[in-house]
Amino acid sequence: MLVKRIEDHLNSLEQASLNARGEVERAELEIDKAWANVTASSDSAAETERAERVATRARELAAQARAELQQPKPDWFRVTGLAERAVQMAPELGAVSRPRTAPVAGTRPDVEAARARAEATLAEVRPIVAEADGLRGEDNMARVCLEHAQQTYDDAVADQAQLAGADDPDTAAKTAIDRFRLAEESAGAAREHAVALRERAATGPSDKVAARSLWGAIGRRPFAPE
Repeated sequence: MLVKRIEDHLNSLEQASLNARGEVERAELEIDKAWANVTASSDSAAETERAERVATRARELAAQARAELQQPKPDWFRVTGLAERAVQMAPELGAVSRPRTAPVAGTRPDVEAARARAEATLAEVRPIVAEADGLRGEDNMARVCLEHAQQTYDDAVADQAQLAGADDPDTAAKTAIDRFRLAEESAGAAREHAVALRERAATGPSDKVAARSLWGAIGRRPFAPE
């Protein structure tokens, strides 16, 4: 068993060393392409500013990966890990600045407002959770909450699309608004868990007590908004 684990580790290390340079170059290219799309399509200063913050962090990750790559003895796993995180953040530039589709005919301003709030929160939280992905141990709640938020948001969008033909538009609108709000709350919970992960990584806990306590507090549920 030990020999097998050593062999697997060496194989993974060899694969990482072979892929590292290409992964860094791909990350840099993806970020540049995503930023070019932002500058070409966004006409909102606020959206461009938010996208620029995401782009700056993604470029920092790619730069760290390239700096490690240029070391005499690179940490190949760190190079590929940083590059992968930078690539994961690149699509968030489009998520922040992507033009909204035209509202459904007859849509309601209260539904649109709830959707806009959920979208803004998701766009803000995605890069925060992506940055914390490499820190998680037992506590994977940041990613779980974000996935829950995205699924709930998608469901709410589907509800909104049915408003025009709904038999009871008021009830249908309330359902959509409630789901958008739940998506916003779940994204907020994802942010809190990601920040907690970073704080624990910074303080360097000596054991897994904090993670177990967190799981116990939420009763092992996939989503526990406060």
